[in-house]
Amino acid sequence: MTWRPTRPDQGYDPTGIPCDAVTARAEQEGTMIKPTGRHVVSGPKPTIPYFFDFEFHDNGRMIEPISLGIVPLHGRQEQYIEFDFDERRVCRENPWVAQNVLPLLTWRPQDRLSMDMAQLAILDMVTPPAFGHDVEFWAYNGSYDWVVMCQIFGSMTNLPKHFPHHVMDLKQAYIQRGRPNGVKPPKAATAHNALQDSKWNRRFYNGLVRTGMAPSLSGPTSRE
Repeated sequence: MTWRPTRPDQGYDPTGIPCDAVTARAEQEGTMIKPTGRHVVSGPKPTIPYFFDFEFHDNGRMIEPISLGIVPLHGRQEQYIEFDFDERRVCRENPWVAQNVLPLLTWRPQDRLSMDMAQLAILDMVTPPAFGHDVEFWAYNGSYDWVVMCQIFGSMTNLPKHFPHHVMDLKQAYIQRGRPNGVKPPKAATAHNALQDSKWNRRFYNGLVRTGMAPSLSGPTSRE
């Protein structure tokens, strides 16, 4: 039994795999896509990876976001945000951030977003997925990045329902796979620009996938 989309907007699978291929894979794995309700996948579900990076100020008591970049595995969408923060205080307390991060900011201070506005911008990018897929968030050394993401929504328990409560870490995946040669991309001159770093994360992920060491069930790589 093969369920086919009944609306034009259901004909695109965000994983980049044609609908029939998703169904075939589910059947091969012993799961079945059934037309119960709108579109429900039973058993293991494909995932939709997003790659993100925060630049932030950490003073040992709080983590204050400065900028955020998010890109999906497929497509040309991208999201870049700069946050409303006290630039003078950050310069005084964190000379490294003042030297390496702040010069790469591009927004006027009056255009930077509050936490509430940042929530809306993130949700505009990471929408609830169709076809019963799960969302994944990937970062490099992402522990602090994920804390900041949770804090934007208040806490981990306040995350949107389609967000996971964990982050996938590229550095851990790389180490667990024996640090394969030729996989980790060189850092660009734009390192510490959140959007460019999120794209670097995607390239790193694609490198792991191309070695046959796919970090997750997502499988296909993006075209860059």
